[in-house]
Amino acid sequence: MTQSADRVPAPGGGSWYLYLLECQRGTYVGITNNLTRRYRAHASGKGARFTRANPPVALLGAQPFPDRASASRAEYQLKRQSARQKRAWASAWPSPDPLPMAGETMHIFYLDKTRLRQARTELHDGALVAPFECPERVDLVLKQLQQAAVGELCEPRAYGLEPVLAVHDADYVNFLADCWHEWVAAGHEGEAIPNIWPARTLRGDRIPRVVSAKLGYYALAAETSISEGTFEAAMASKDVALGAVEQTLASGEPSFGLCRPPGHHAAFDQYGGYCFFNNAAIAAQRALASGKRRVAILDVDFHHGNGTQQIFYERDDVLFISLHGDPEVTFPYYSGYADETGRGSGEGFNVNYPLPPGTAVDTWMATLDNALARITEAQCDMLIVSLGVDIFEGDPISAFTFKSDDFSLLGQRLAQAGLPTVLLMEGGYAVDDIGINVVNVLQGFKQGIS
Repeated sequence: MTQSADRVPAPGGGSWYLYLLECQRGTYVGITNNLTRRYRAHASGKGARFTRANPPVALLGAQPFPDRASASRAEYQLKRQSARQKRAWASAWPSPDPLPMAGETMHIFYLDKTRLRQARTELHDGALVAPFECPERVDLVLKQLQQAAVGELCEPRAYGLEPVLAVHDADYVNFLADCWHEWVAAGHEGEAIPNIWPARTLRGDRIPRVVSAKLGYYALAAETSISEGTFEAAMASKDVALGAVEQTLASGEPSFGLCRPPGHHAAFDQYGGYCFFNNAAIAAQRALASGKRRVAILDVDFHHGNGTQQIFYERDDVLFISLHGDPEVTFPYYSGYADETGRGSGEGFNVNYPLPPGTAVDTWMATLDNALARITEAQCDMLIVSLGVDIFEGDPISAFTFKSDDFSLLGQRLAQAGLPTVLLMEGGYAVDDIGINVVNVLQGFKQGIS
């Protein structure tokens, strides 16, 4: 398959398309309200009788219409045209640049260096405890992925700092690179945790020189310590995300990045919530630089992706949608409300769905359907999923009700978006169950596109 129908522009928000396929013998005219899915059906032998015998070679053209009736009338007229006239029509409504369609192969990206952050300390409910975000999370996910043979295991190359600096502040990146060494050089014991912030009555326009104060300047919250290996693990994690997105850009096939540390709480110049570099934002920026017109980031983690929201809040080339626990009672508390809809050119391209603790799976899935409809409406041409499996009922720091089997349905629904898709690991802290929950999402996704 050679073309991606989902990139055809639809002025006026057209929801139905008249399309023309180049087949092995002749052409085919049809209408659909999901170009990507319909093209895939033709190419897989599940489409019309004509294309079952004549698989499509390319999508020649596609014209948007506001409703099925008007698309049907245009279909009738186009079918009556000569081959030359049809091609002339296609030249007026050209297909997008060639791009392979998504297939059933799942590419899985991982680096051992993501284990380098082995923090021993987390401030939780007034006590210093062993961190919920630990290397065992990726170990158990990787074990389940290999046992289930979900897809091809890949190791990304090193991408350096340039992609990081496309979405993060340079001084912030330098702070993360130097923090642990400065902490040790200052004679501090234990791991680096802030104890003061530039709160509302203090100045926030100056960065102090001492590392203990710089921690407060750059930290979102106090639960996330910086330990030896933190920067190196964060660099490896963004390499995993970049390897996954570049694979999908090249092949059109879905990819999964086993990122650790996670990334969606990391803002332009802040870390917290176990996140240091925003992997999803870095991946989305790379996709845009590669020619994508608009990327959707769909965050299904229990906790709101405040960092991703902040990075893209004033932009319309990234649609950010988050389903998460109500911030009235859920970390990060100060972000994730429904009235946060974007600013300036980004107005309408930030969508939050805060949900109360104990939300039923059916209600959550209905909300997901609304999110997917918004992605279709925005005519996004790539989907990046911030995959947090902490919506699991047994997660120790979350409050949704997913059972392991429900993650298969989640994967199937994500596939129905019909877009080249990259799934990146975010949260999930029920360590004994995290592996099977991730596997179920990926297997469900593969079922959804087969």
